[in-house]
Amino acid sequence: MSTFTKTLINWGSVSILLLLFFIWHGAFEGPLTDEEIKLYLGRMLAQAPQTEAGALDLSQMSLDEIERQLTGQQPGSSEGEGSANELLQLLDFMRSDDGGPFVMVNLLHLRDSGSGTEDSAAAELADYNSAVLGFLLPRGSYPLYNGDAAAQSIAMWGIEDGEDWSSVGLIRYRSRRVMIEMTTSSDFTQSQGNKTSSLAKTIAVPTTPTLAVGSLSLTVVLLLLMIGMVVQLRVNPKQRSA
Repeated sequence: MSTFTKTLINWGSVSILLLLFFIWHGAFEGPLTDEEIKLYLGRMLAQAPQTEAGALDLSQMSLDEIERQLTGQQPGSSEGEGSANELLQLLDFMRSDDGGPFVMVNLLHLRDSGSGTEDSAAAELADYNSAVLGFLLPRGSYPLYNGDAAAQSIAMWGIEDGEDWSSVGLIRYRSRRVMIEMTTSSDFTQSQGNKTSSLAKTIAVPTTPTLAVGSLSLTVVLLLLMIGMVVQLRVNPKQRSA
């Protein structure tokens, strides 16, 4: 096999691996379309039947009409009002999608923390996390950080009952599509009970990165380029010795 052919195979393989990685990581992900938003919103409405919009044919409505319908609802219970507000927040979250990744910041406080039932709550949460990771990893999404609380909140104002937390986690989502697909899937709905029963309280805030030290994309690119150069040195031993 000629040196040219070996070189072509080497860098062709590197290029294919990089392409596959970027596809997995979401480099070519686009924003949610209106039809996708309606599809996901329909699934959410099916999970919240107390809302008046639950029986509507969303396919015949524009997103603005759907938003007006949810905004104008007068539910008969605080539970229905809360569901409508959550749907409006998720609708706005989907409509503002730019197709890029985001990081979810999670603050978690285990049920009955410090008591004899803490271990069982931690086990339930671990089962939930396993189910979530099983869904996320094949879709280019993964944890960035997880840590146990070292003390109570050092600085806090404007909120109540925010002193105690068990842990903090950061999860990188390839796109909003991945998160919405997960939260509306039947498998996630089944595992959601473990999270609900294991936690006394939680806060989840989606964030768009503006500064990040370190990047899996950069690491993978540099690693594959380094491997390609090492292989190339073996392909061209004479040029290397010269």
